[in-house]
Amino acid sequence: RLLTDDTGFLWVMAYPVILEPISSWVLDRLFSALVEEGGARWRVLGPDGTAVTEIRTPPRFFPLEIGQDYLLGVSKDELDMETVQLFSLVR
Repeated sequence: RLLTDDTGFLWVMAYPVILEPISSWVLDRLFSALVEEGGARWRVLGPDGTAVTEIRTPPRFFPLEIGQDYLLGVSKDELDMETVQLFSLVR
C-alpha cells in the first residue's frame, strides 16, 4: 500500500512476514488482511526518495489522509464497528 501526504512524502506499508507457504492460485484471505497484530509498519520517504523514518500505526487502523501535522483514518473495534480517528503527527 502506498500513500502520499500533502507535502510530497511517500508512505510505503511494509508487508508482514508470511510464516507459511502461500499458493499463488488459491488464497484463503486477502493480503490486506495480513496486517501484524501490533499494527502496520510504514516507511516514510522524502520527496527526493530518501528514507526519513518508520512509523507503526495502531492495530486495526486504516489511514485515509496524511496532513502536515495529522493522520486521519478509520479504526475497527473487535465487533468490526468503524470509528474515525485523528492522530497528531509530529515531524
